Amino acid sequence: MREDFRPSETQMHYFDQDLTTRMKELGMIQGDEDGMVNSIDWYNWDNKPRWFVHVLLFTERGDRRGYVELDVRAVDWNGPDHPMGIENVEVAGHGYPCNSTTVVQWDRSTEEWVIQP
Repeated sequence: MREDFRPSETQMHYFDQDLTTRMKELGMIQGDEDGMVNSIDWYNWDNKPRWFVHVLLFTERGDRRGYVELDVRAVDWNGPDHPMGIENVEVAGHGYPCNSTTVVQWDRSTEEWVIQP
C-alpha cells in the first residue's frame, strides 16, 4: 500500500460493502448487524504499510451499537471504477496511530466520504 493512494468514490462504496462482508465472514459482526467505514488512515510505523480503518457498527434496526478499529491491507489493481482487493483484515491491537495520514473521513453533514488530496 502506498501512502499517496486515494480510493475513488466508487471504490469507497465497494470497499465499504466488501469490508462489512469480510467482517461477517470473520465473525467480527453478526449477520444481522451492519458496519460503515467512518475513517481510513494510512500508517507504517513498523514497515508494514496498512490502513487503520474505524468502522461504525449498527443493529439491524439501524441503531448505532459501537465501533471497531481494524488494520486492513487493500490493493487497487483494476482502476478507480472497480473494487479494491482486500488482502487482510484484523482487529487493530492498538489505538489511533499518531503518525498517520488521513485518507478518507465520513462527513455526517453531507453523508458522504471526504477523500483527502
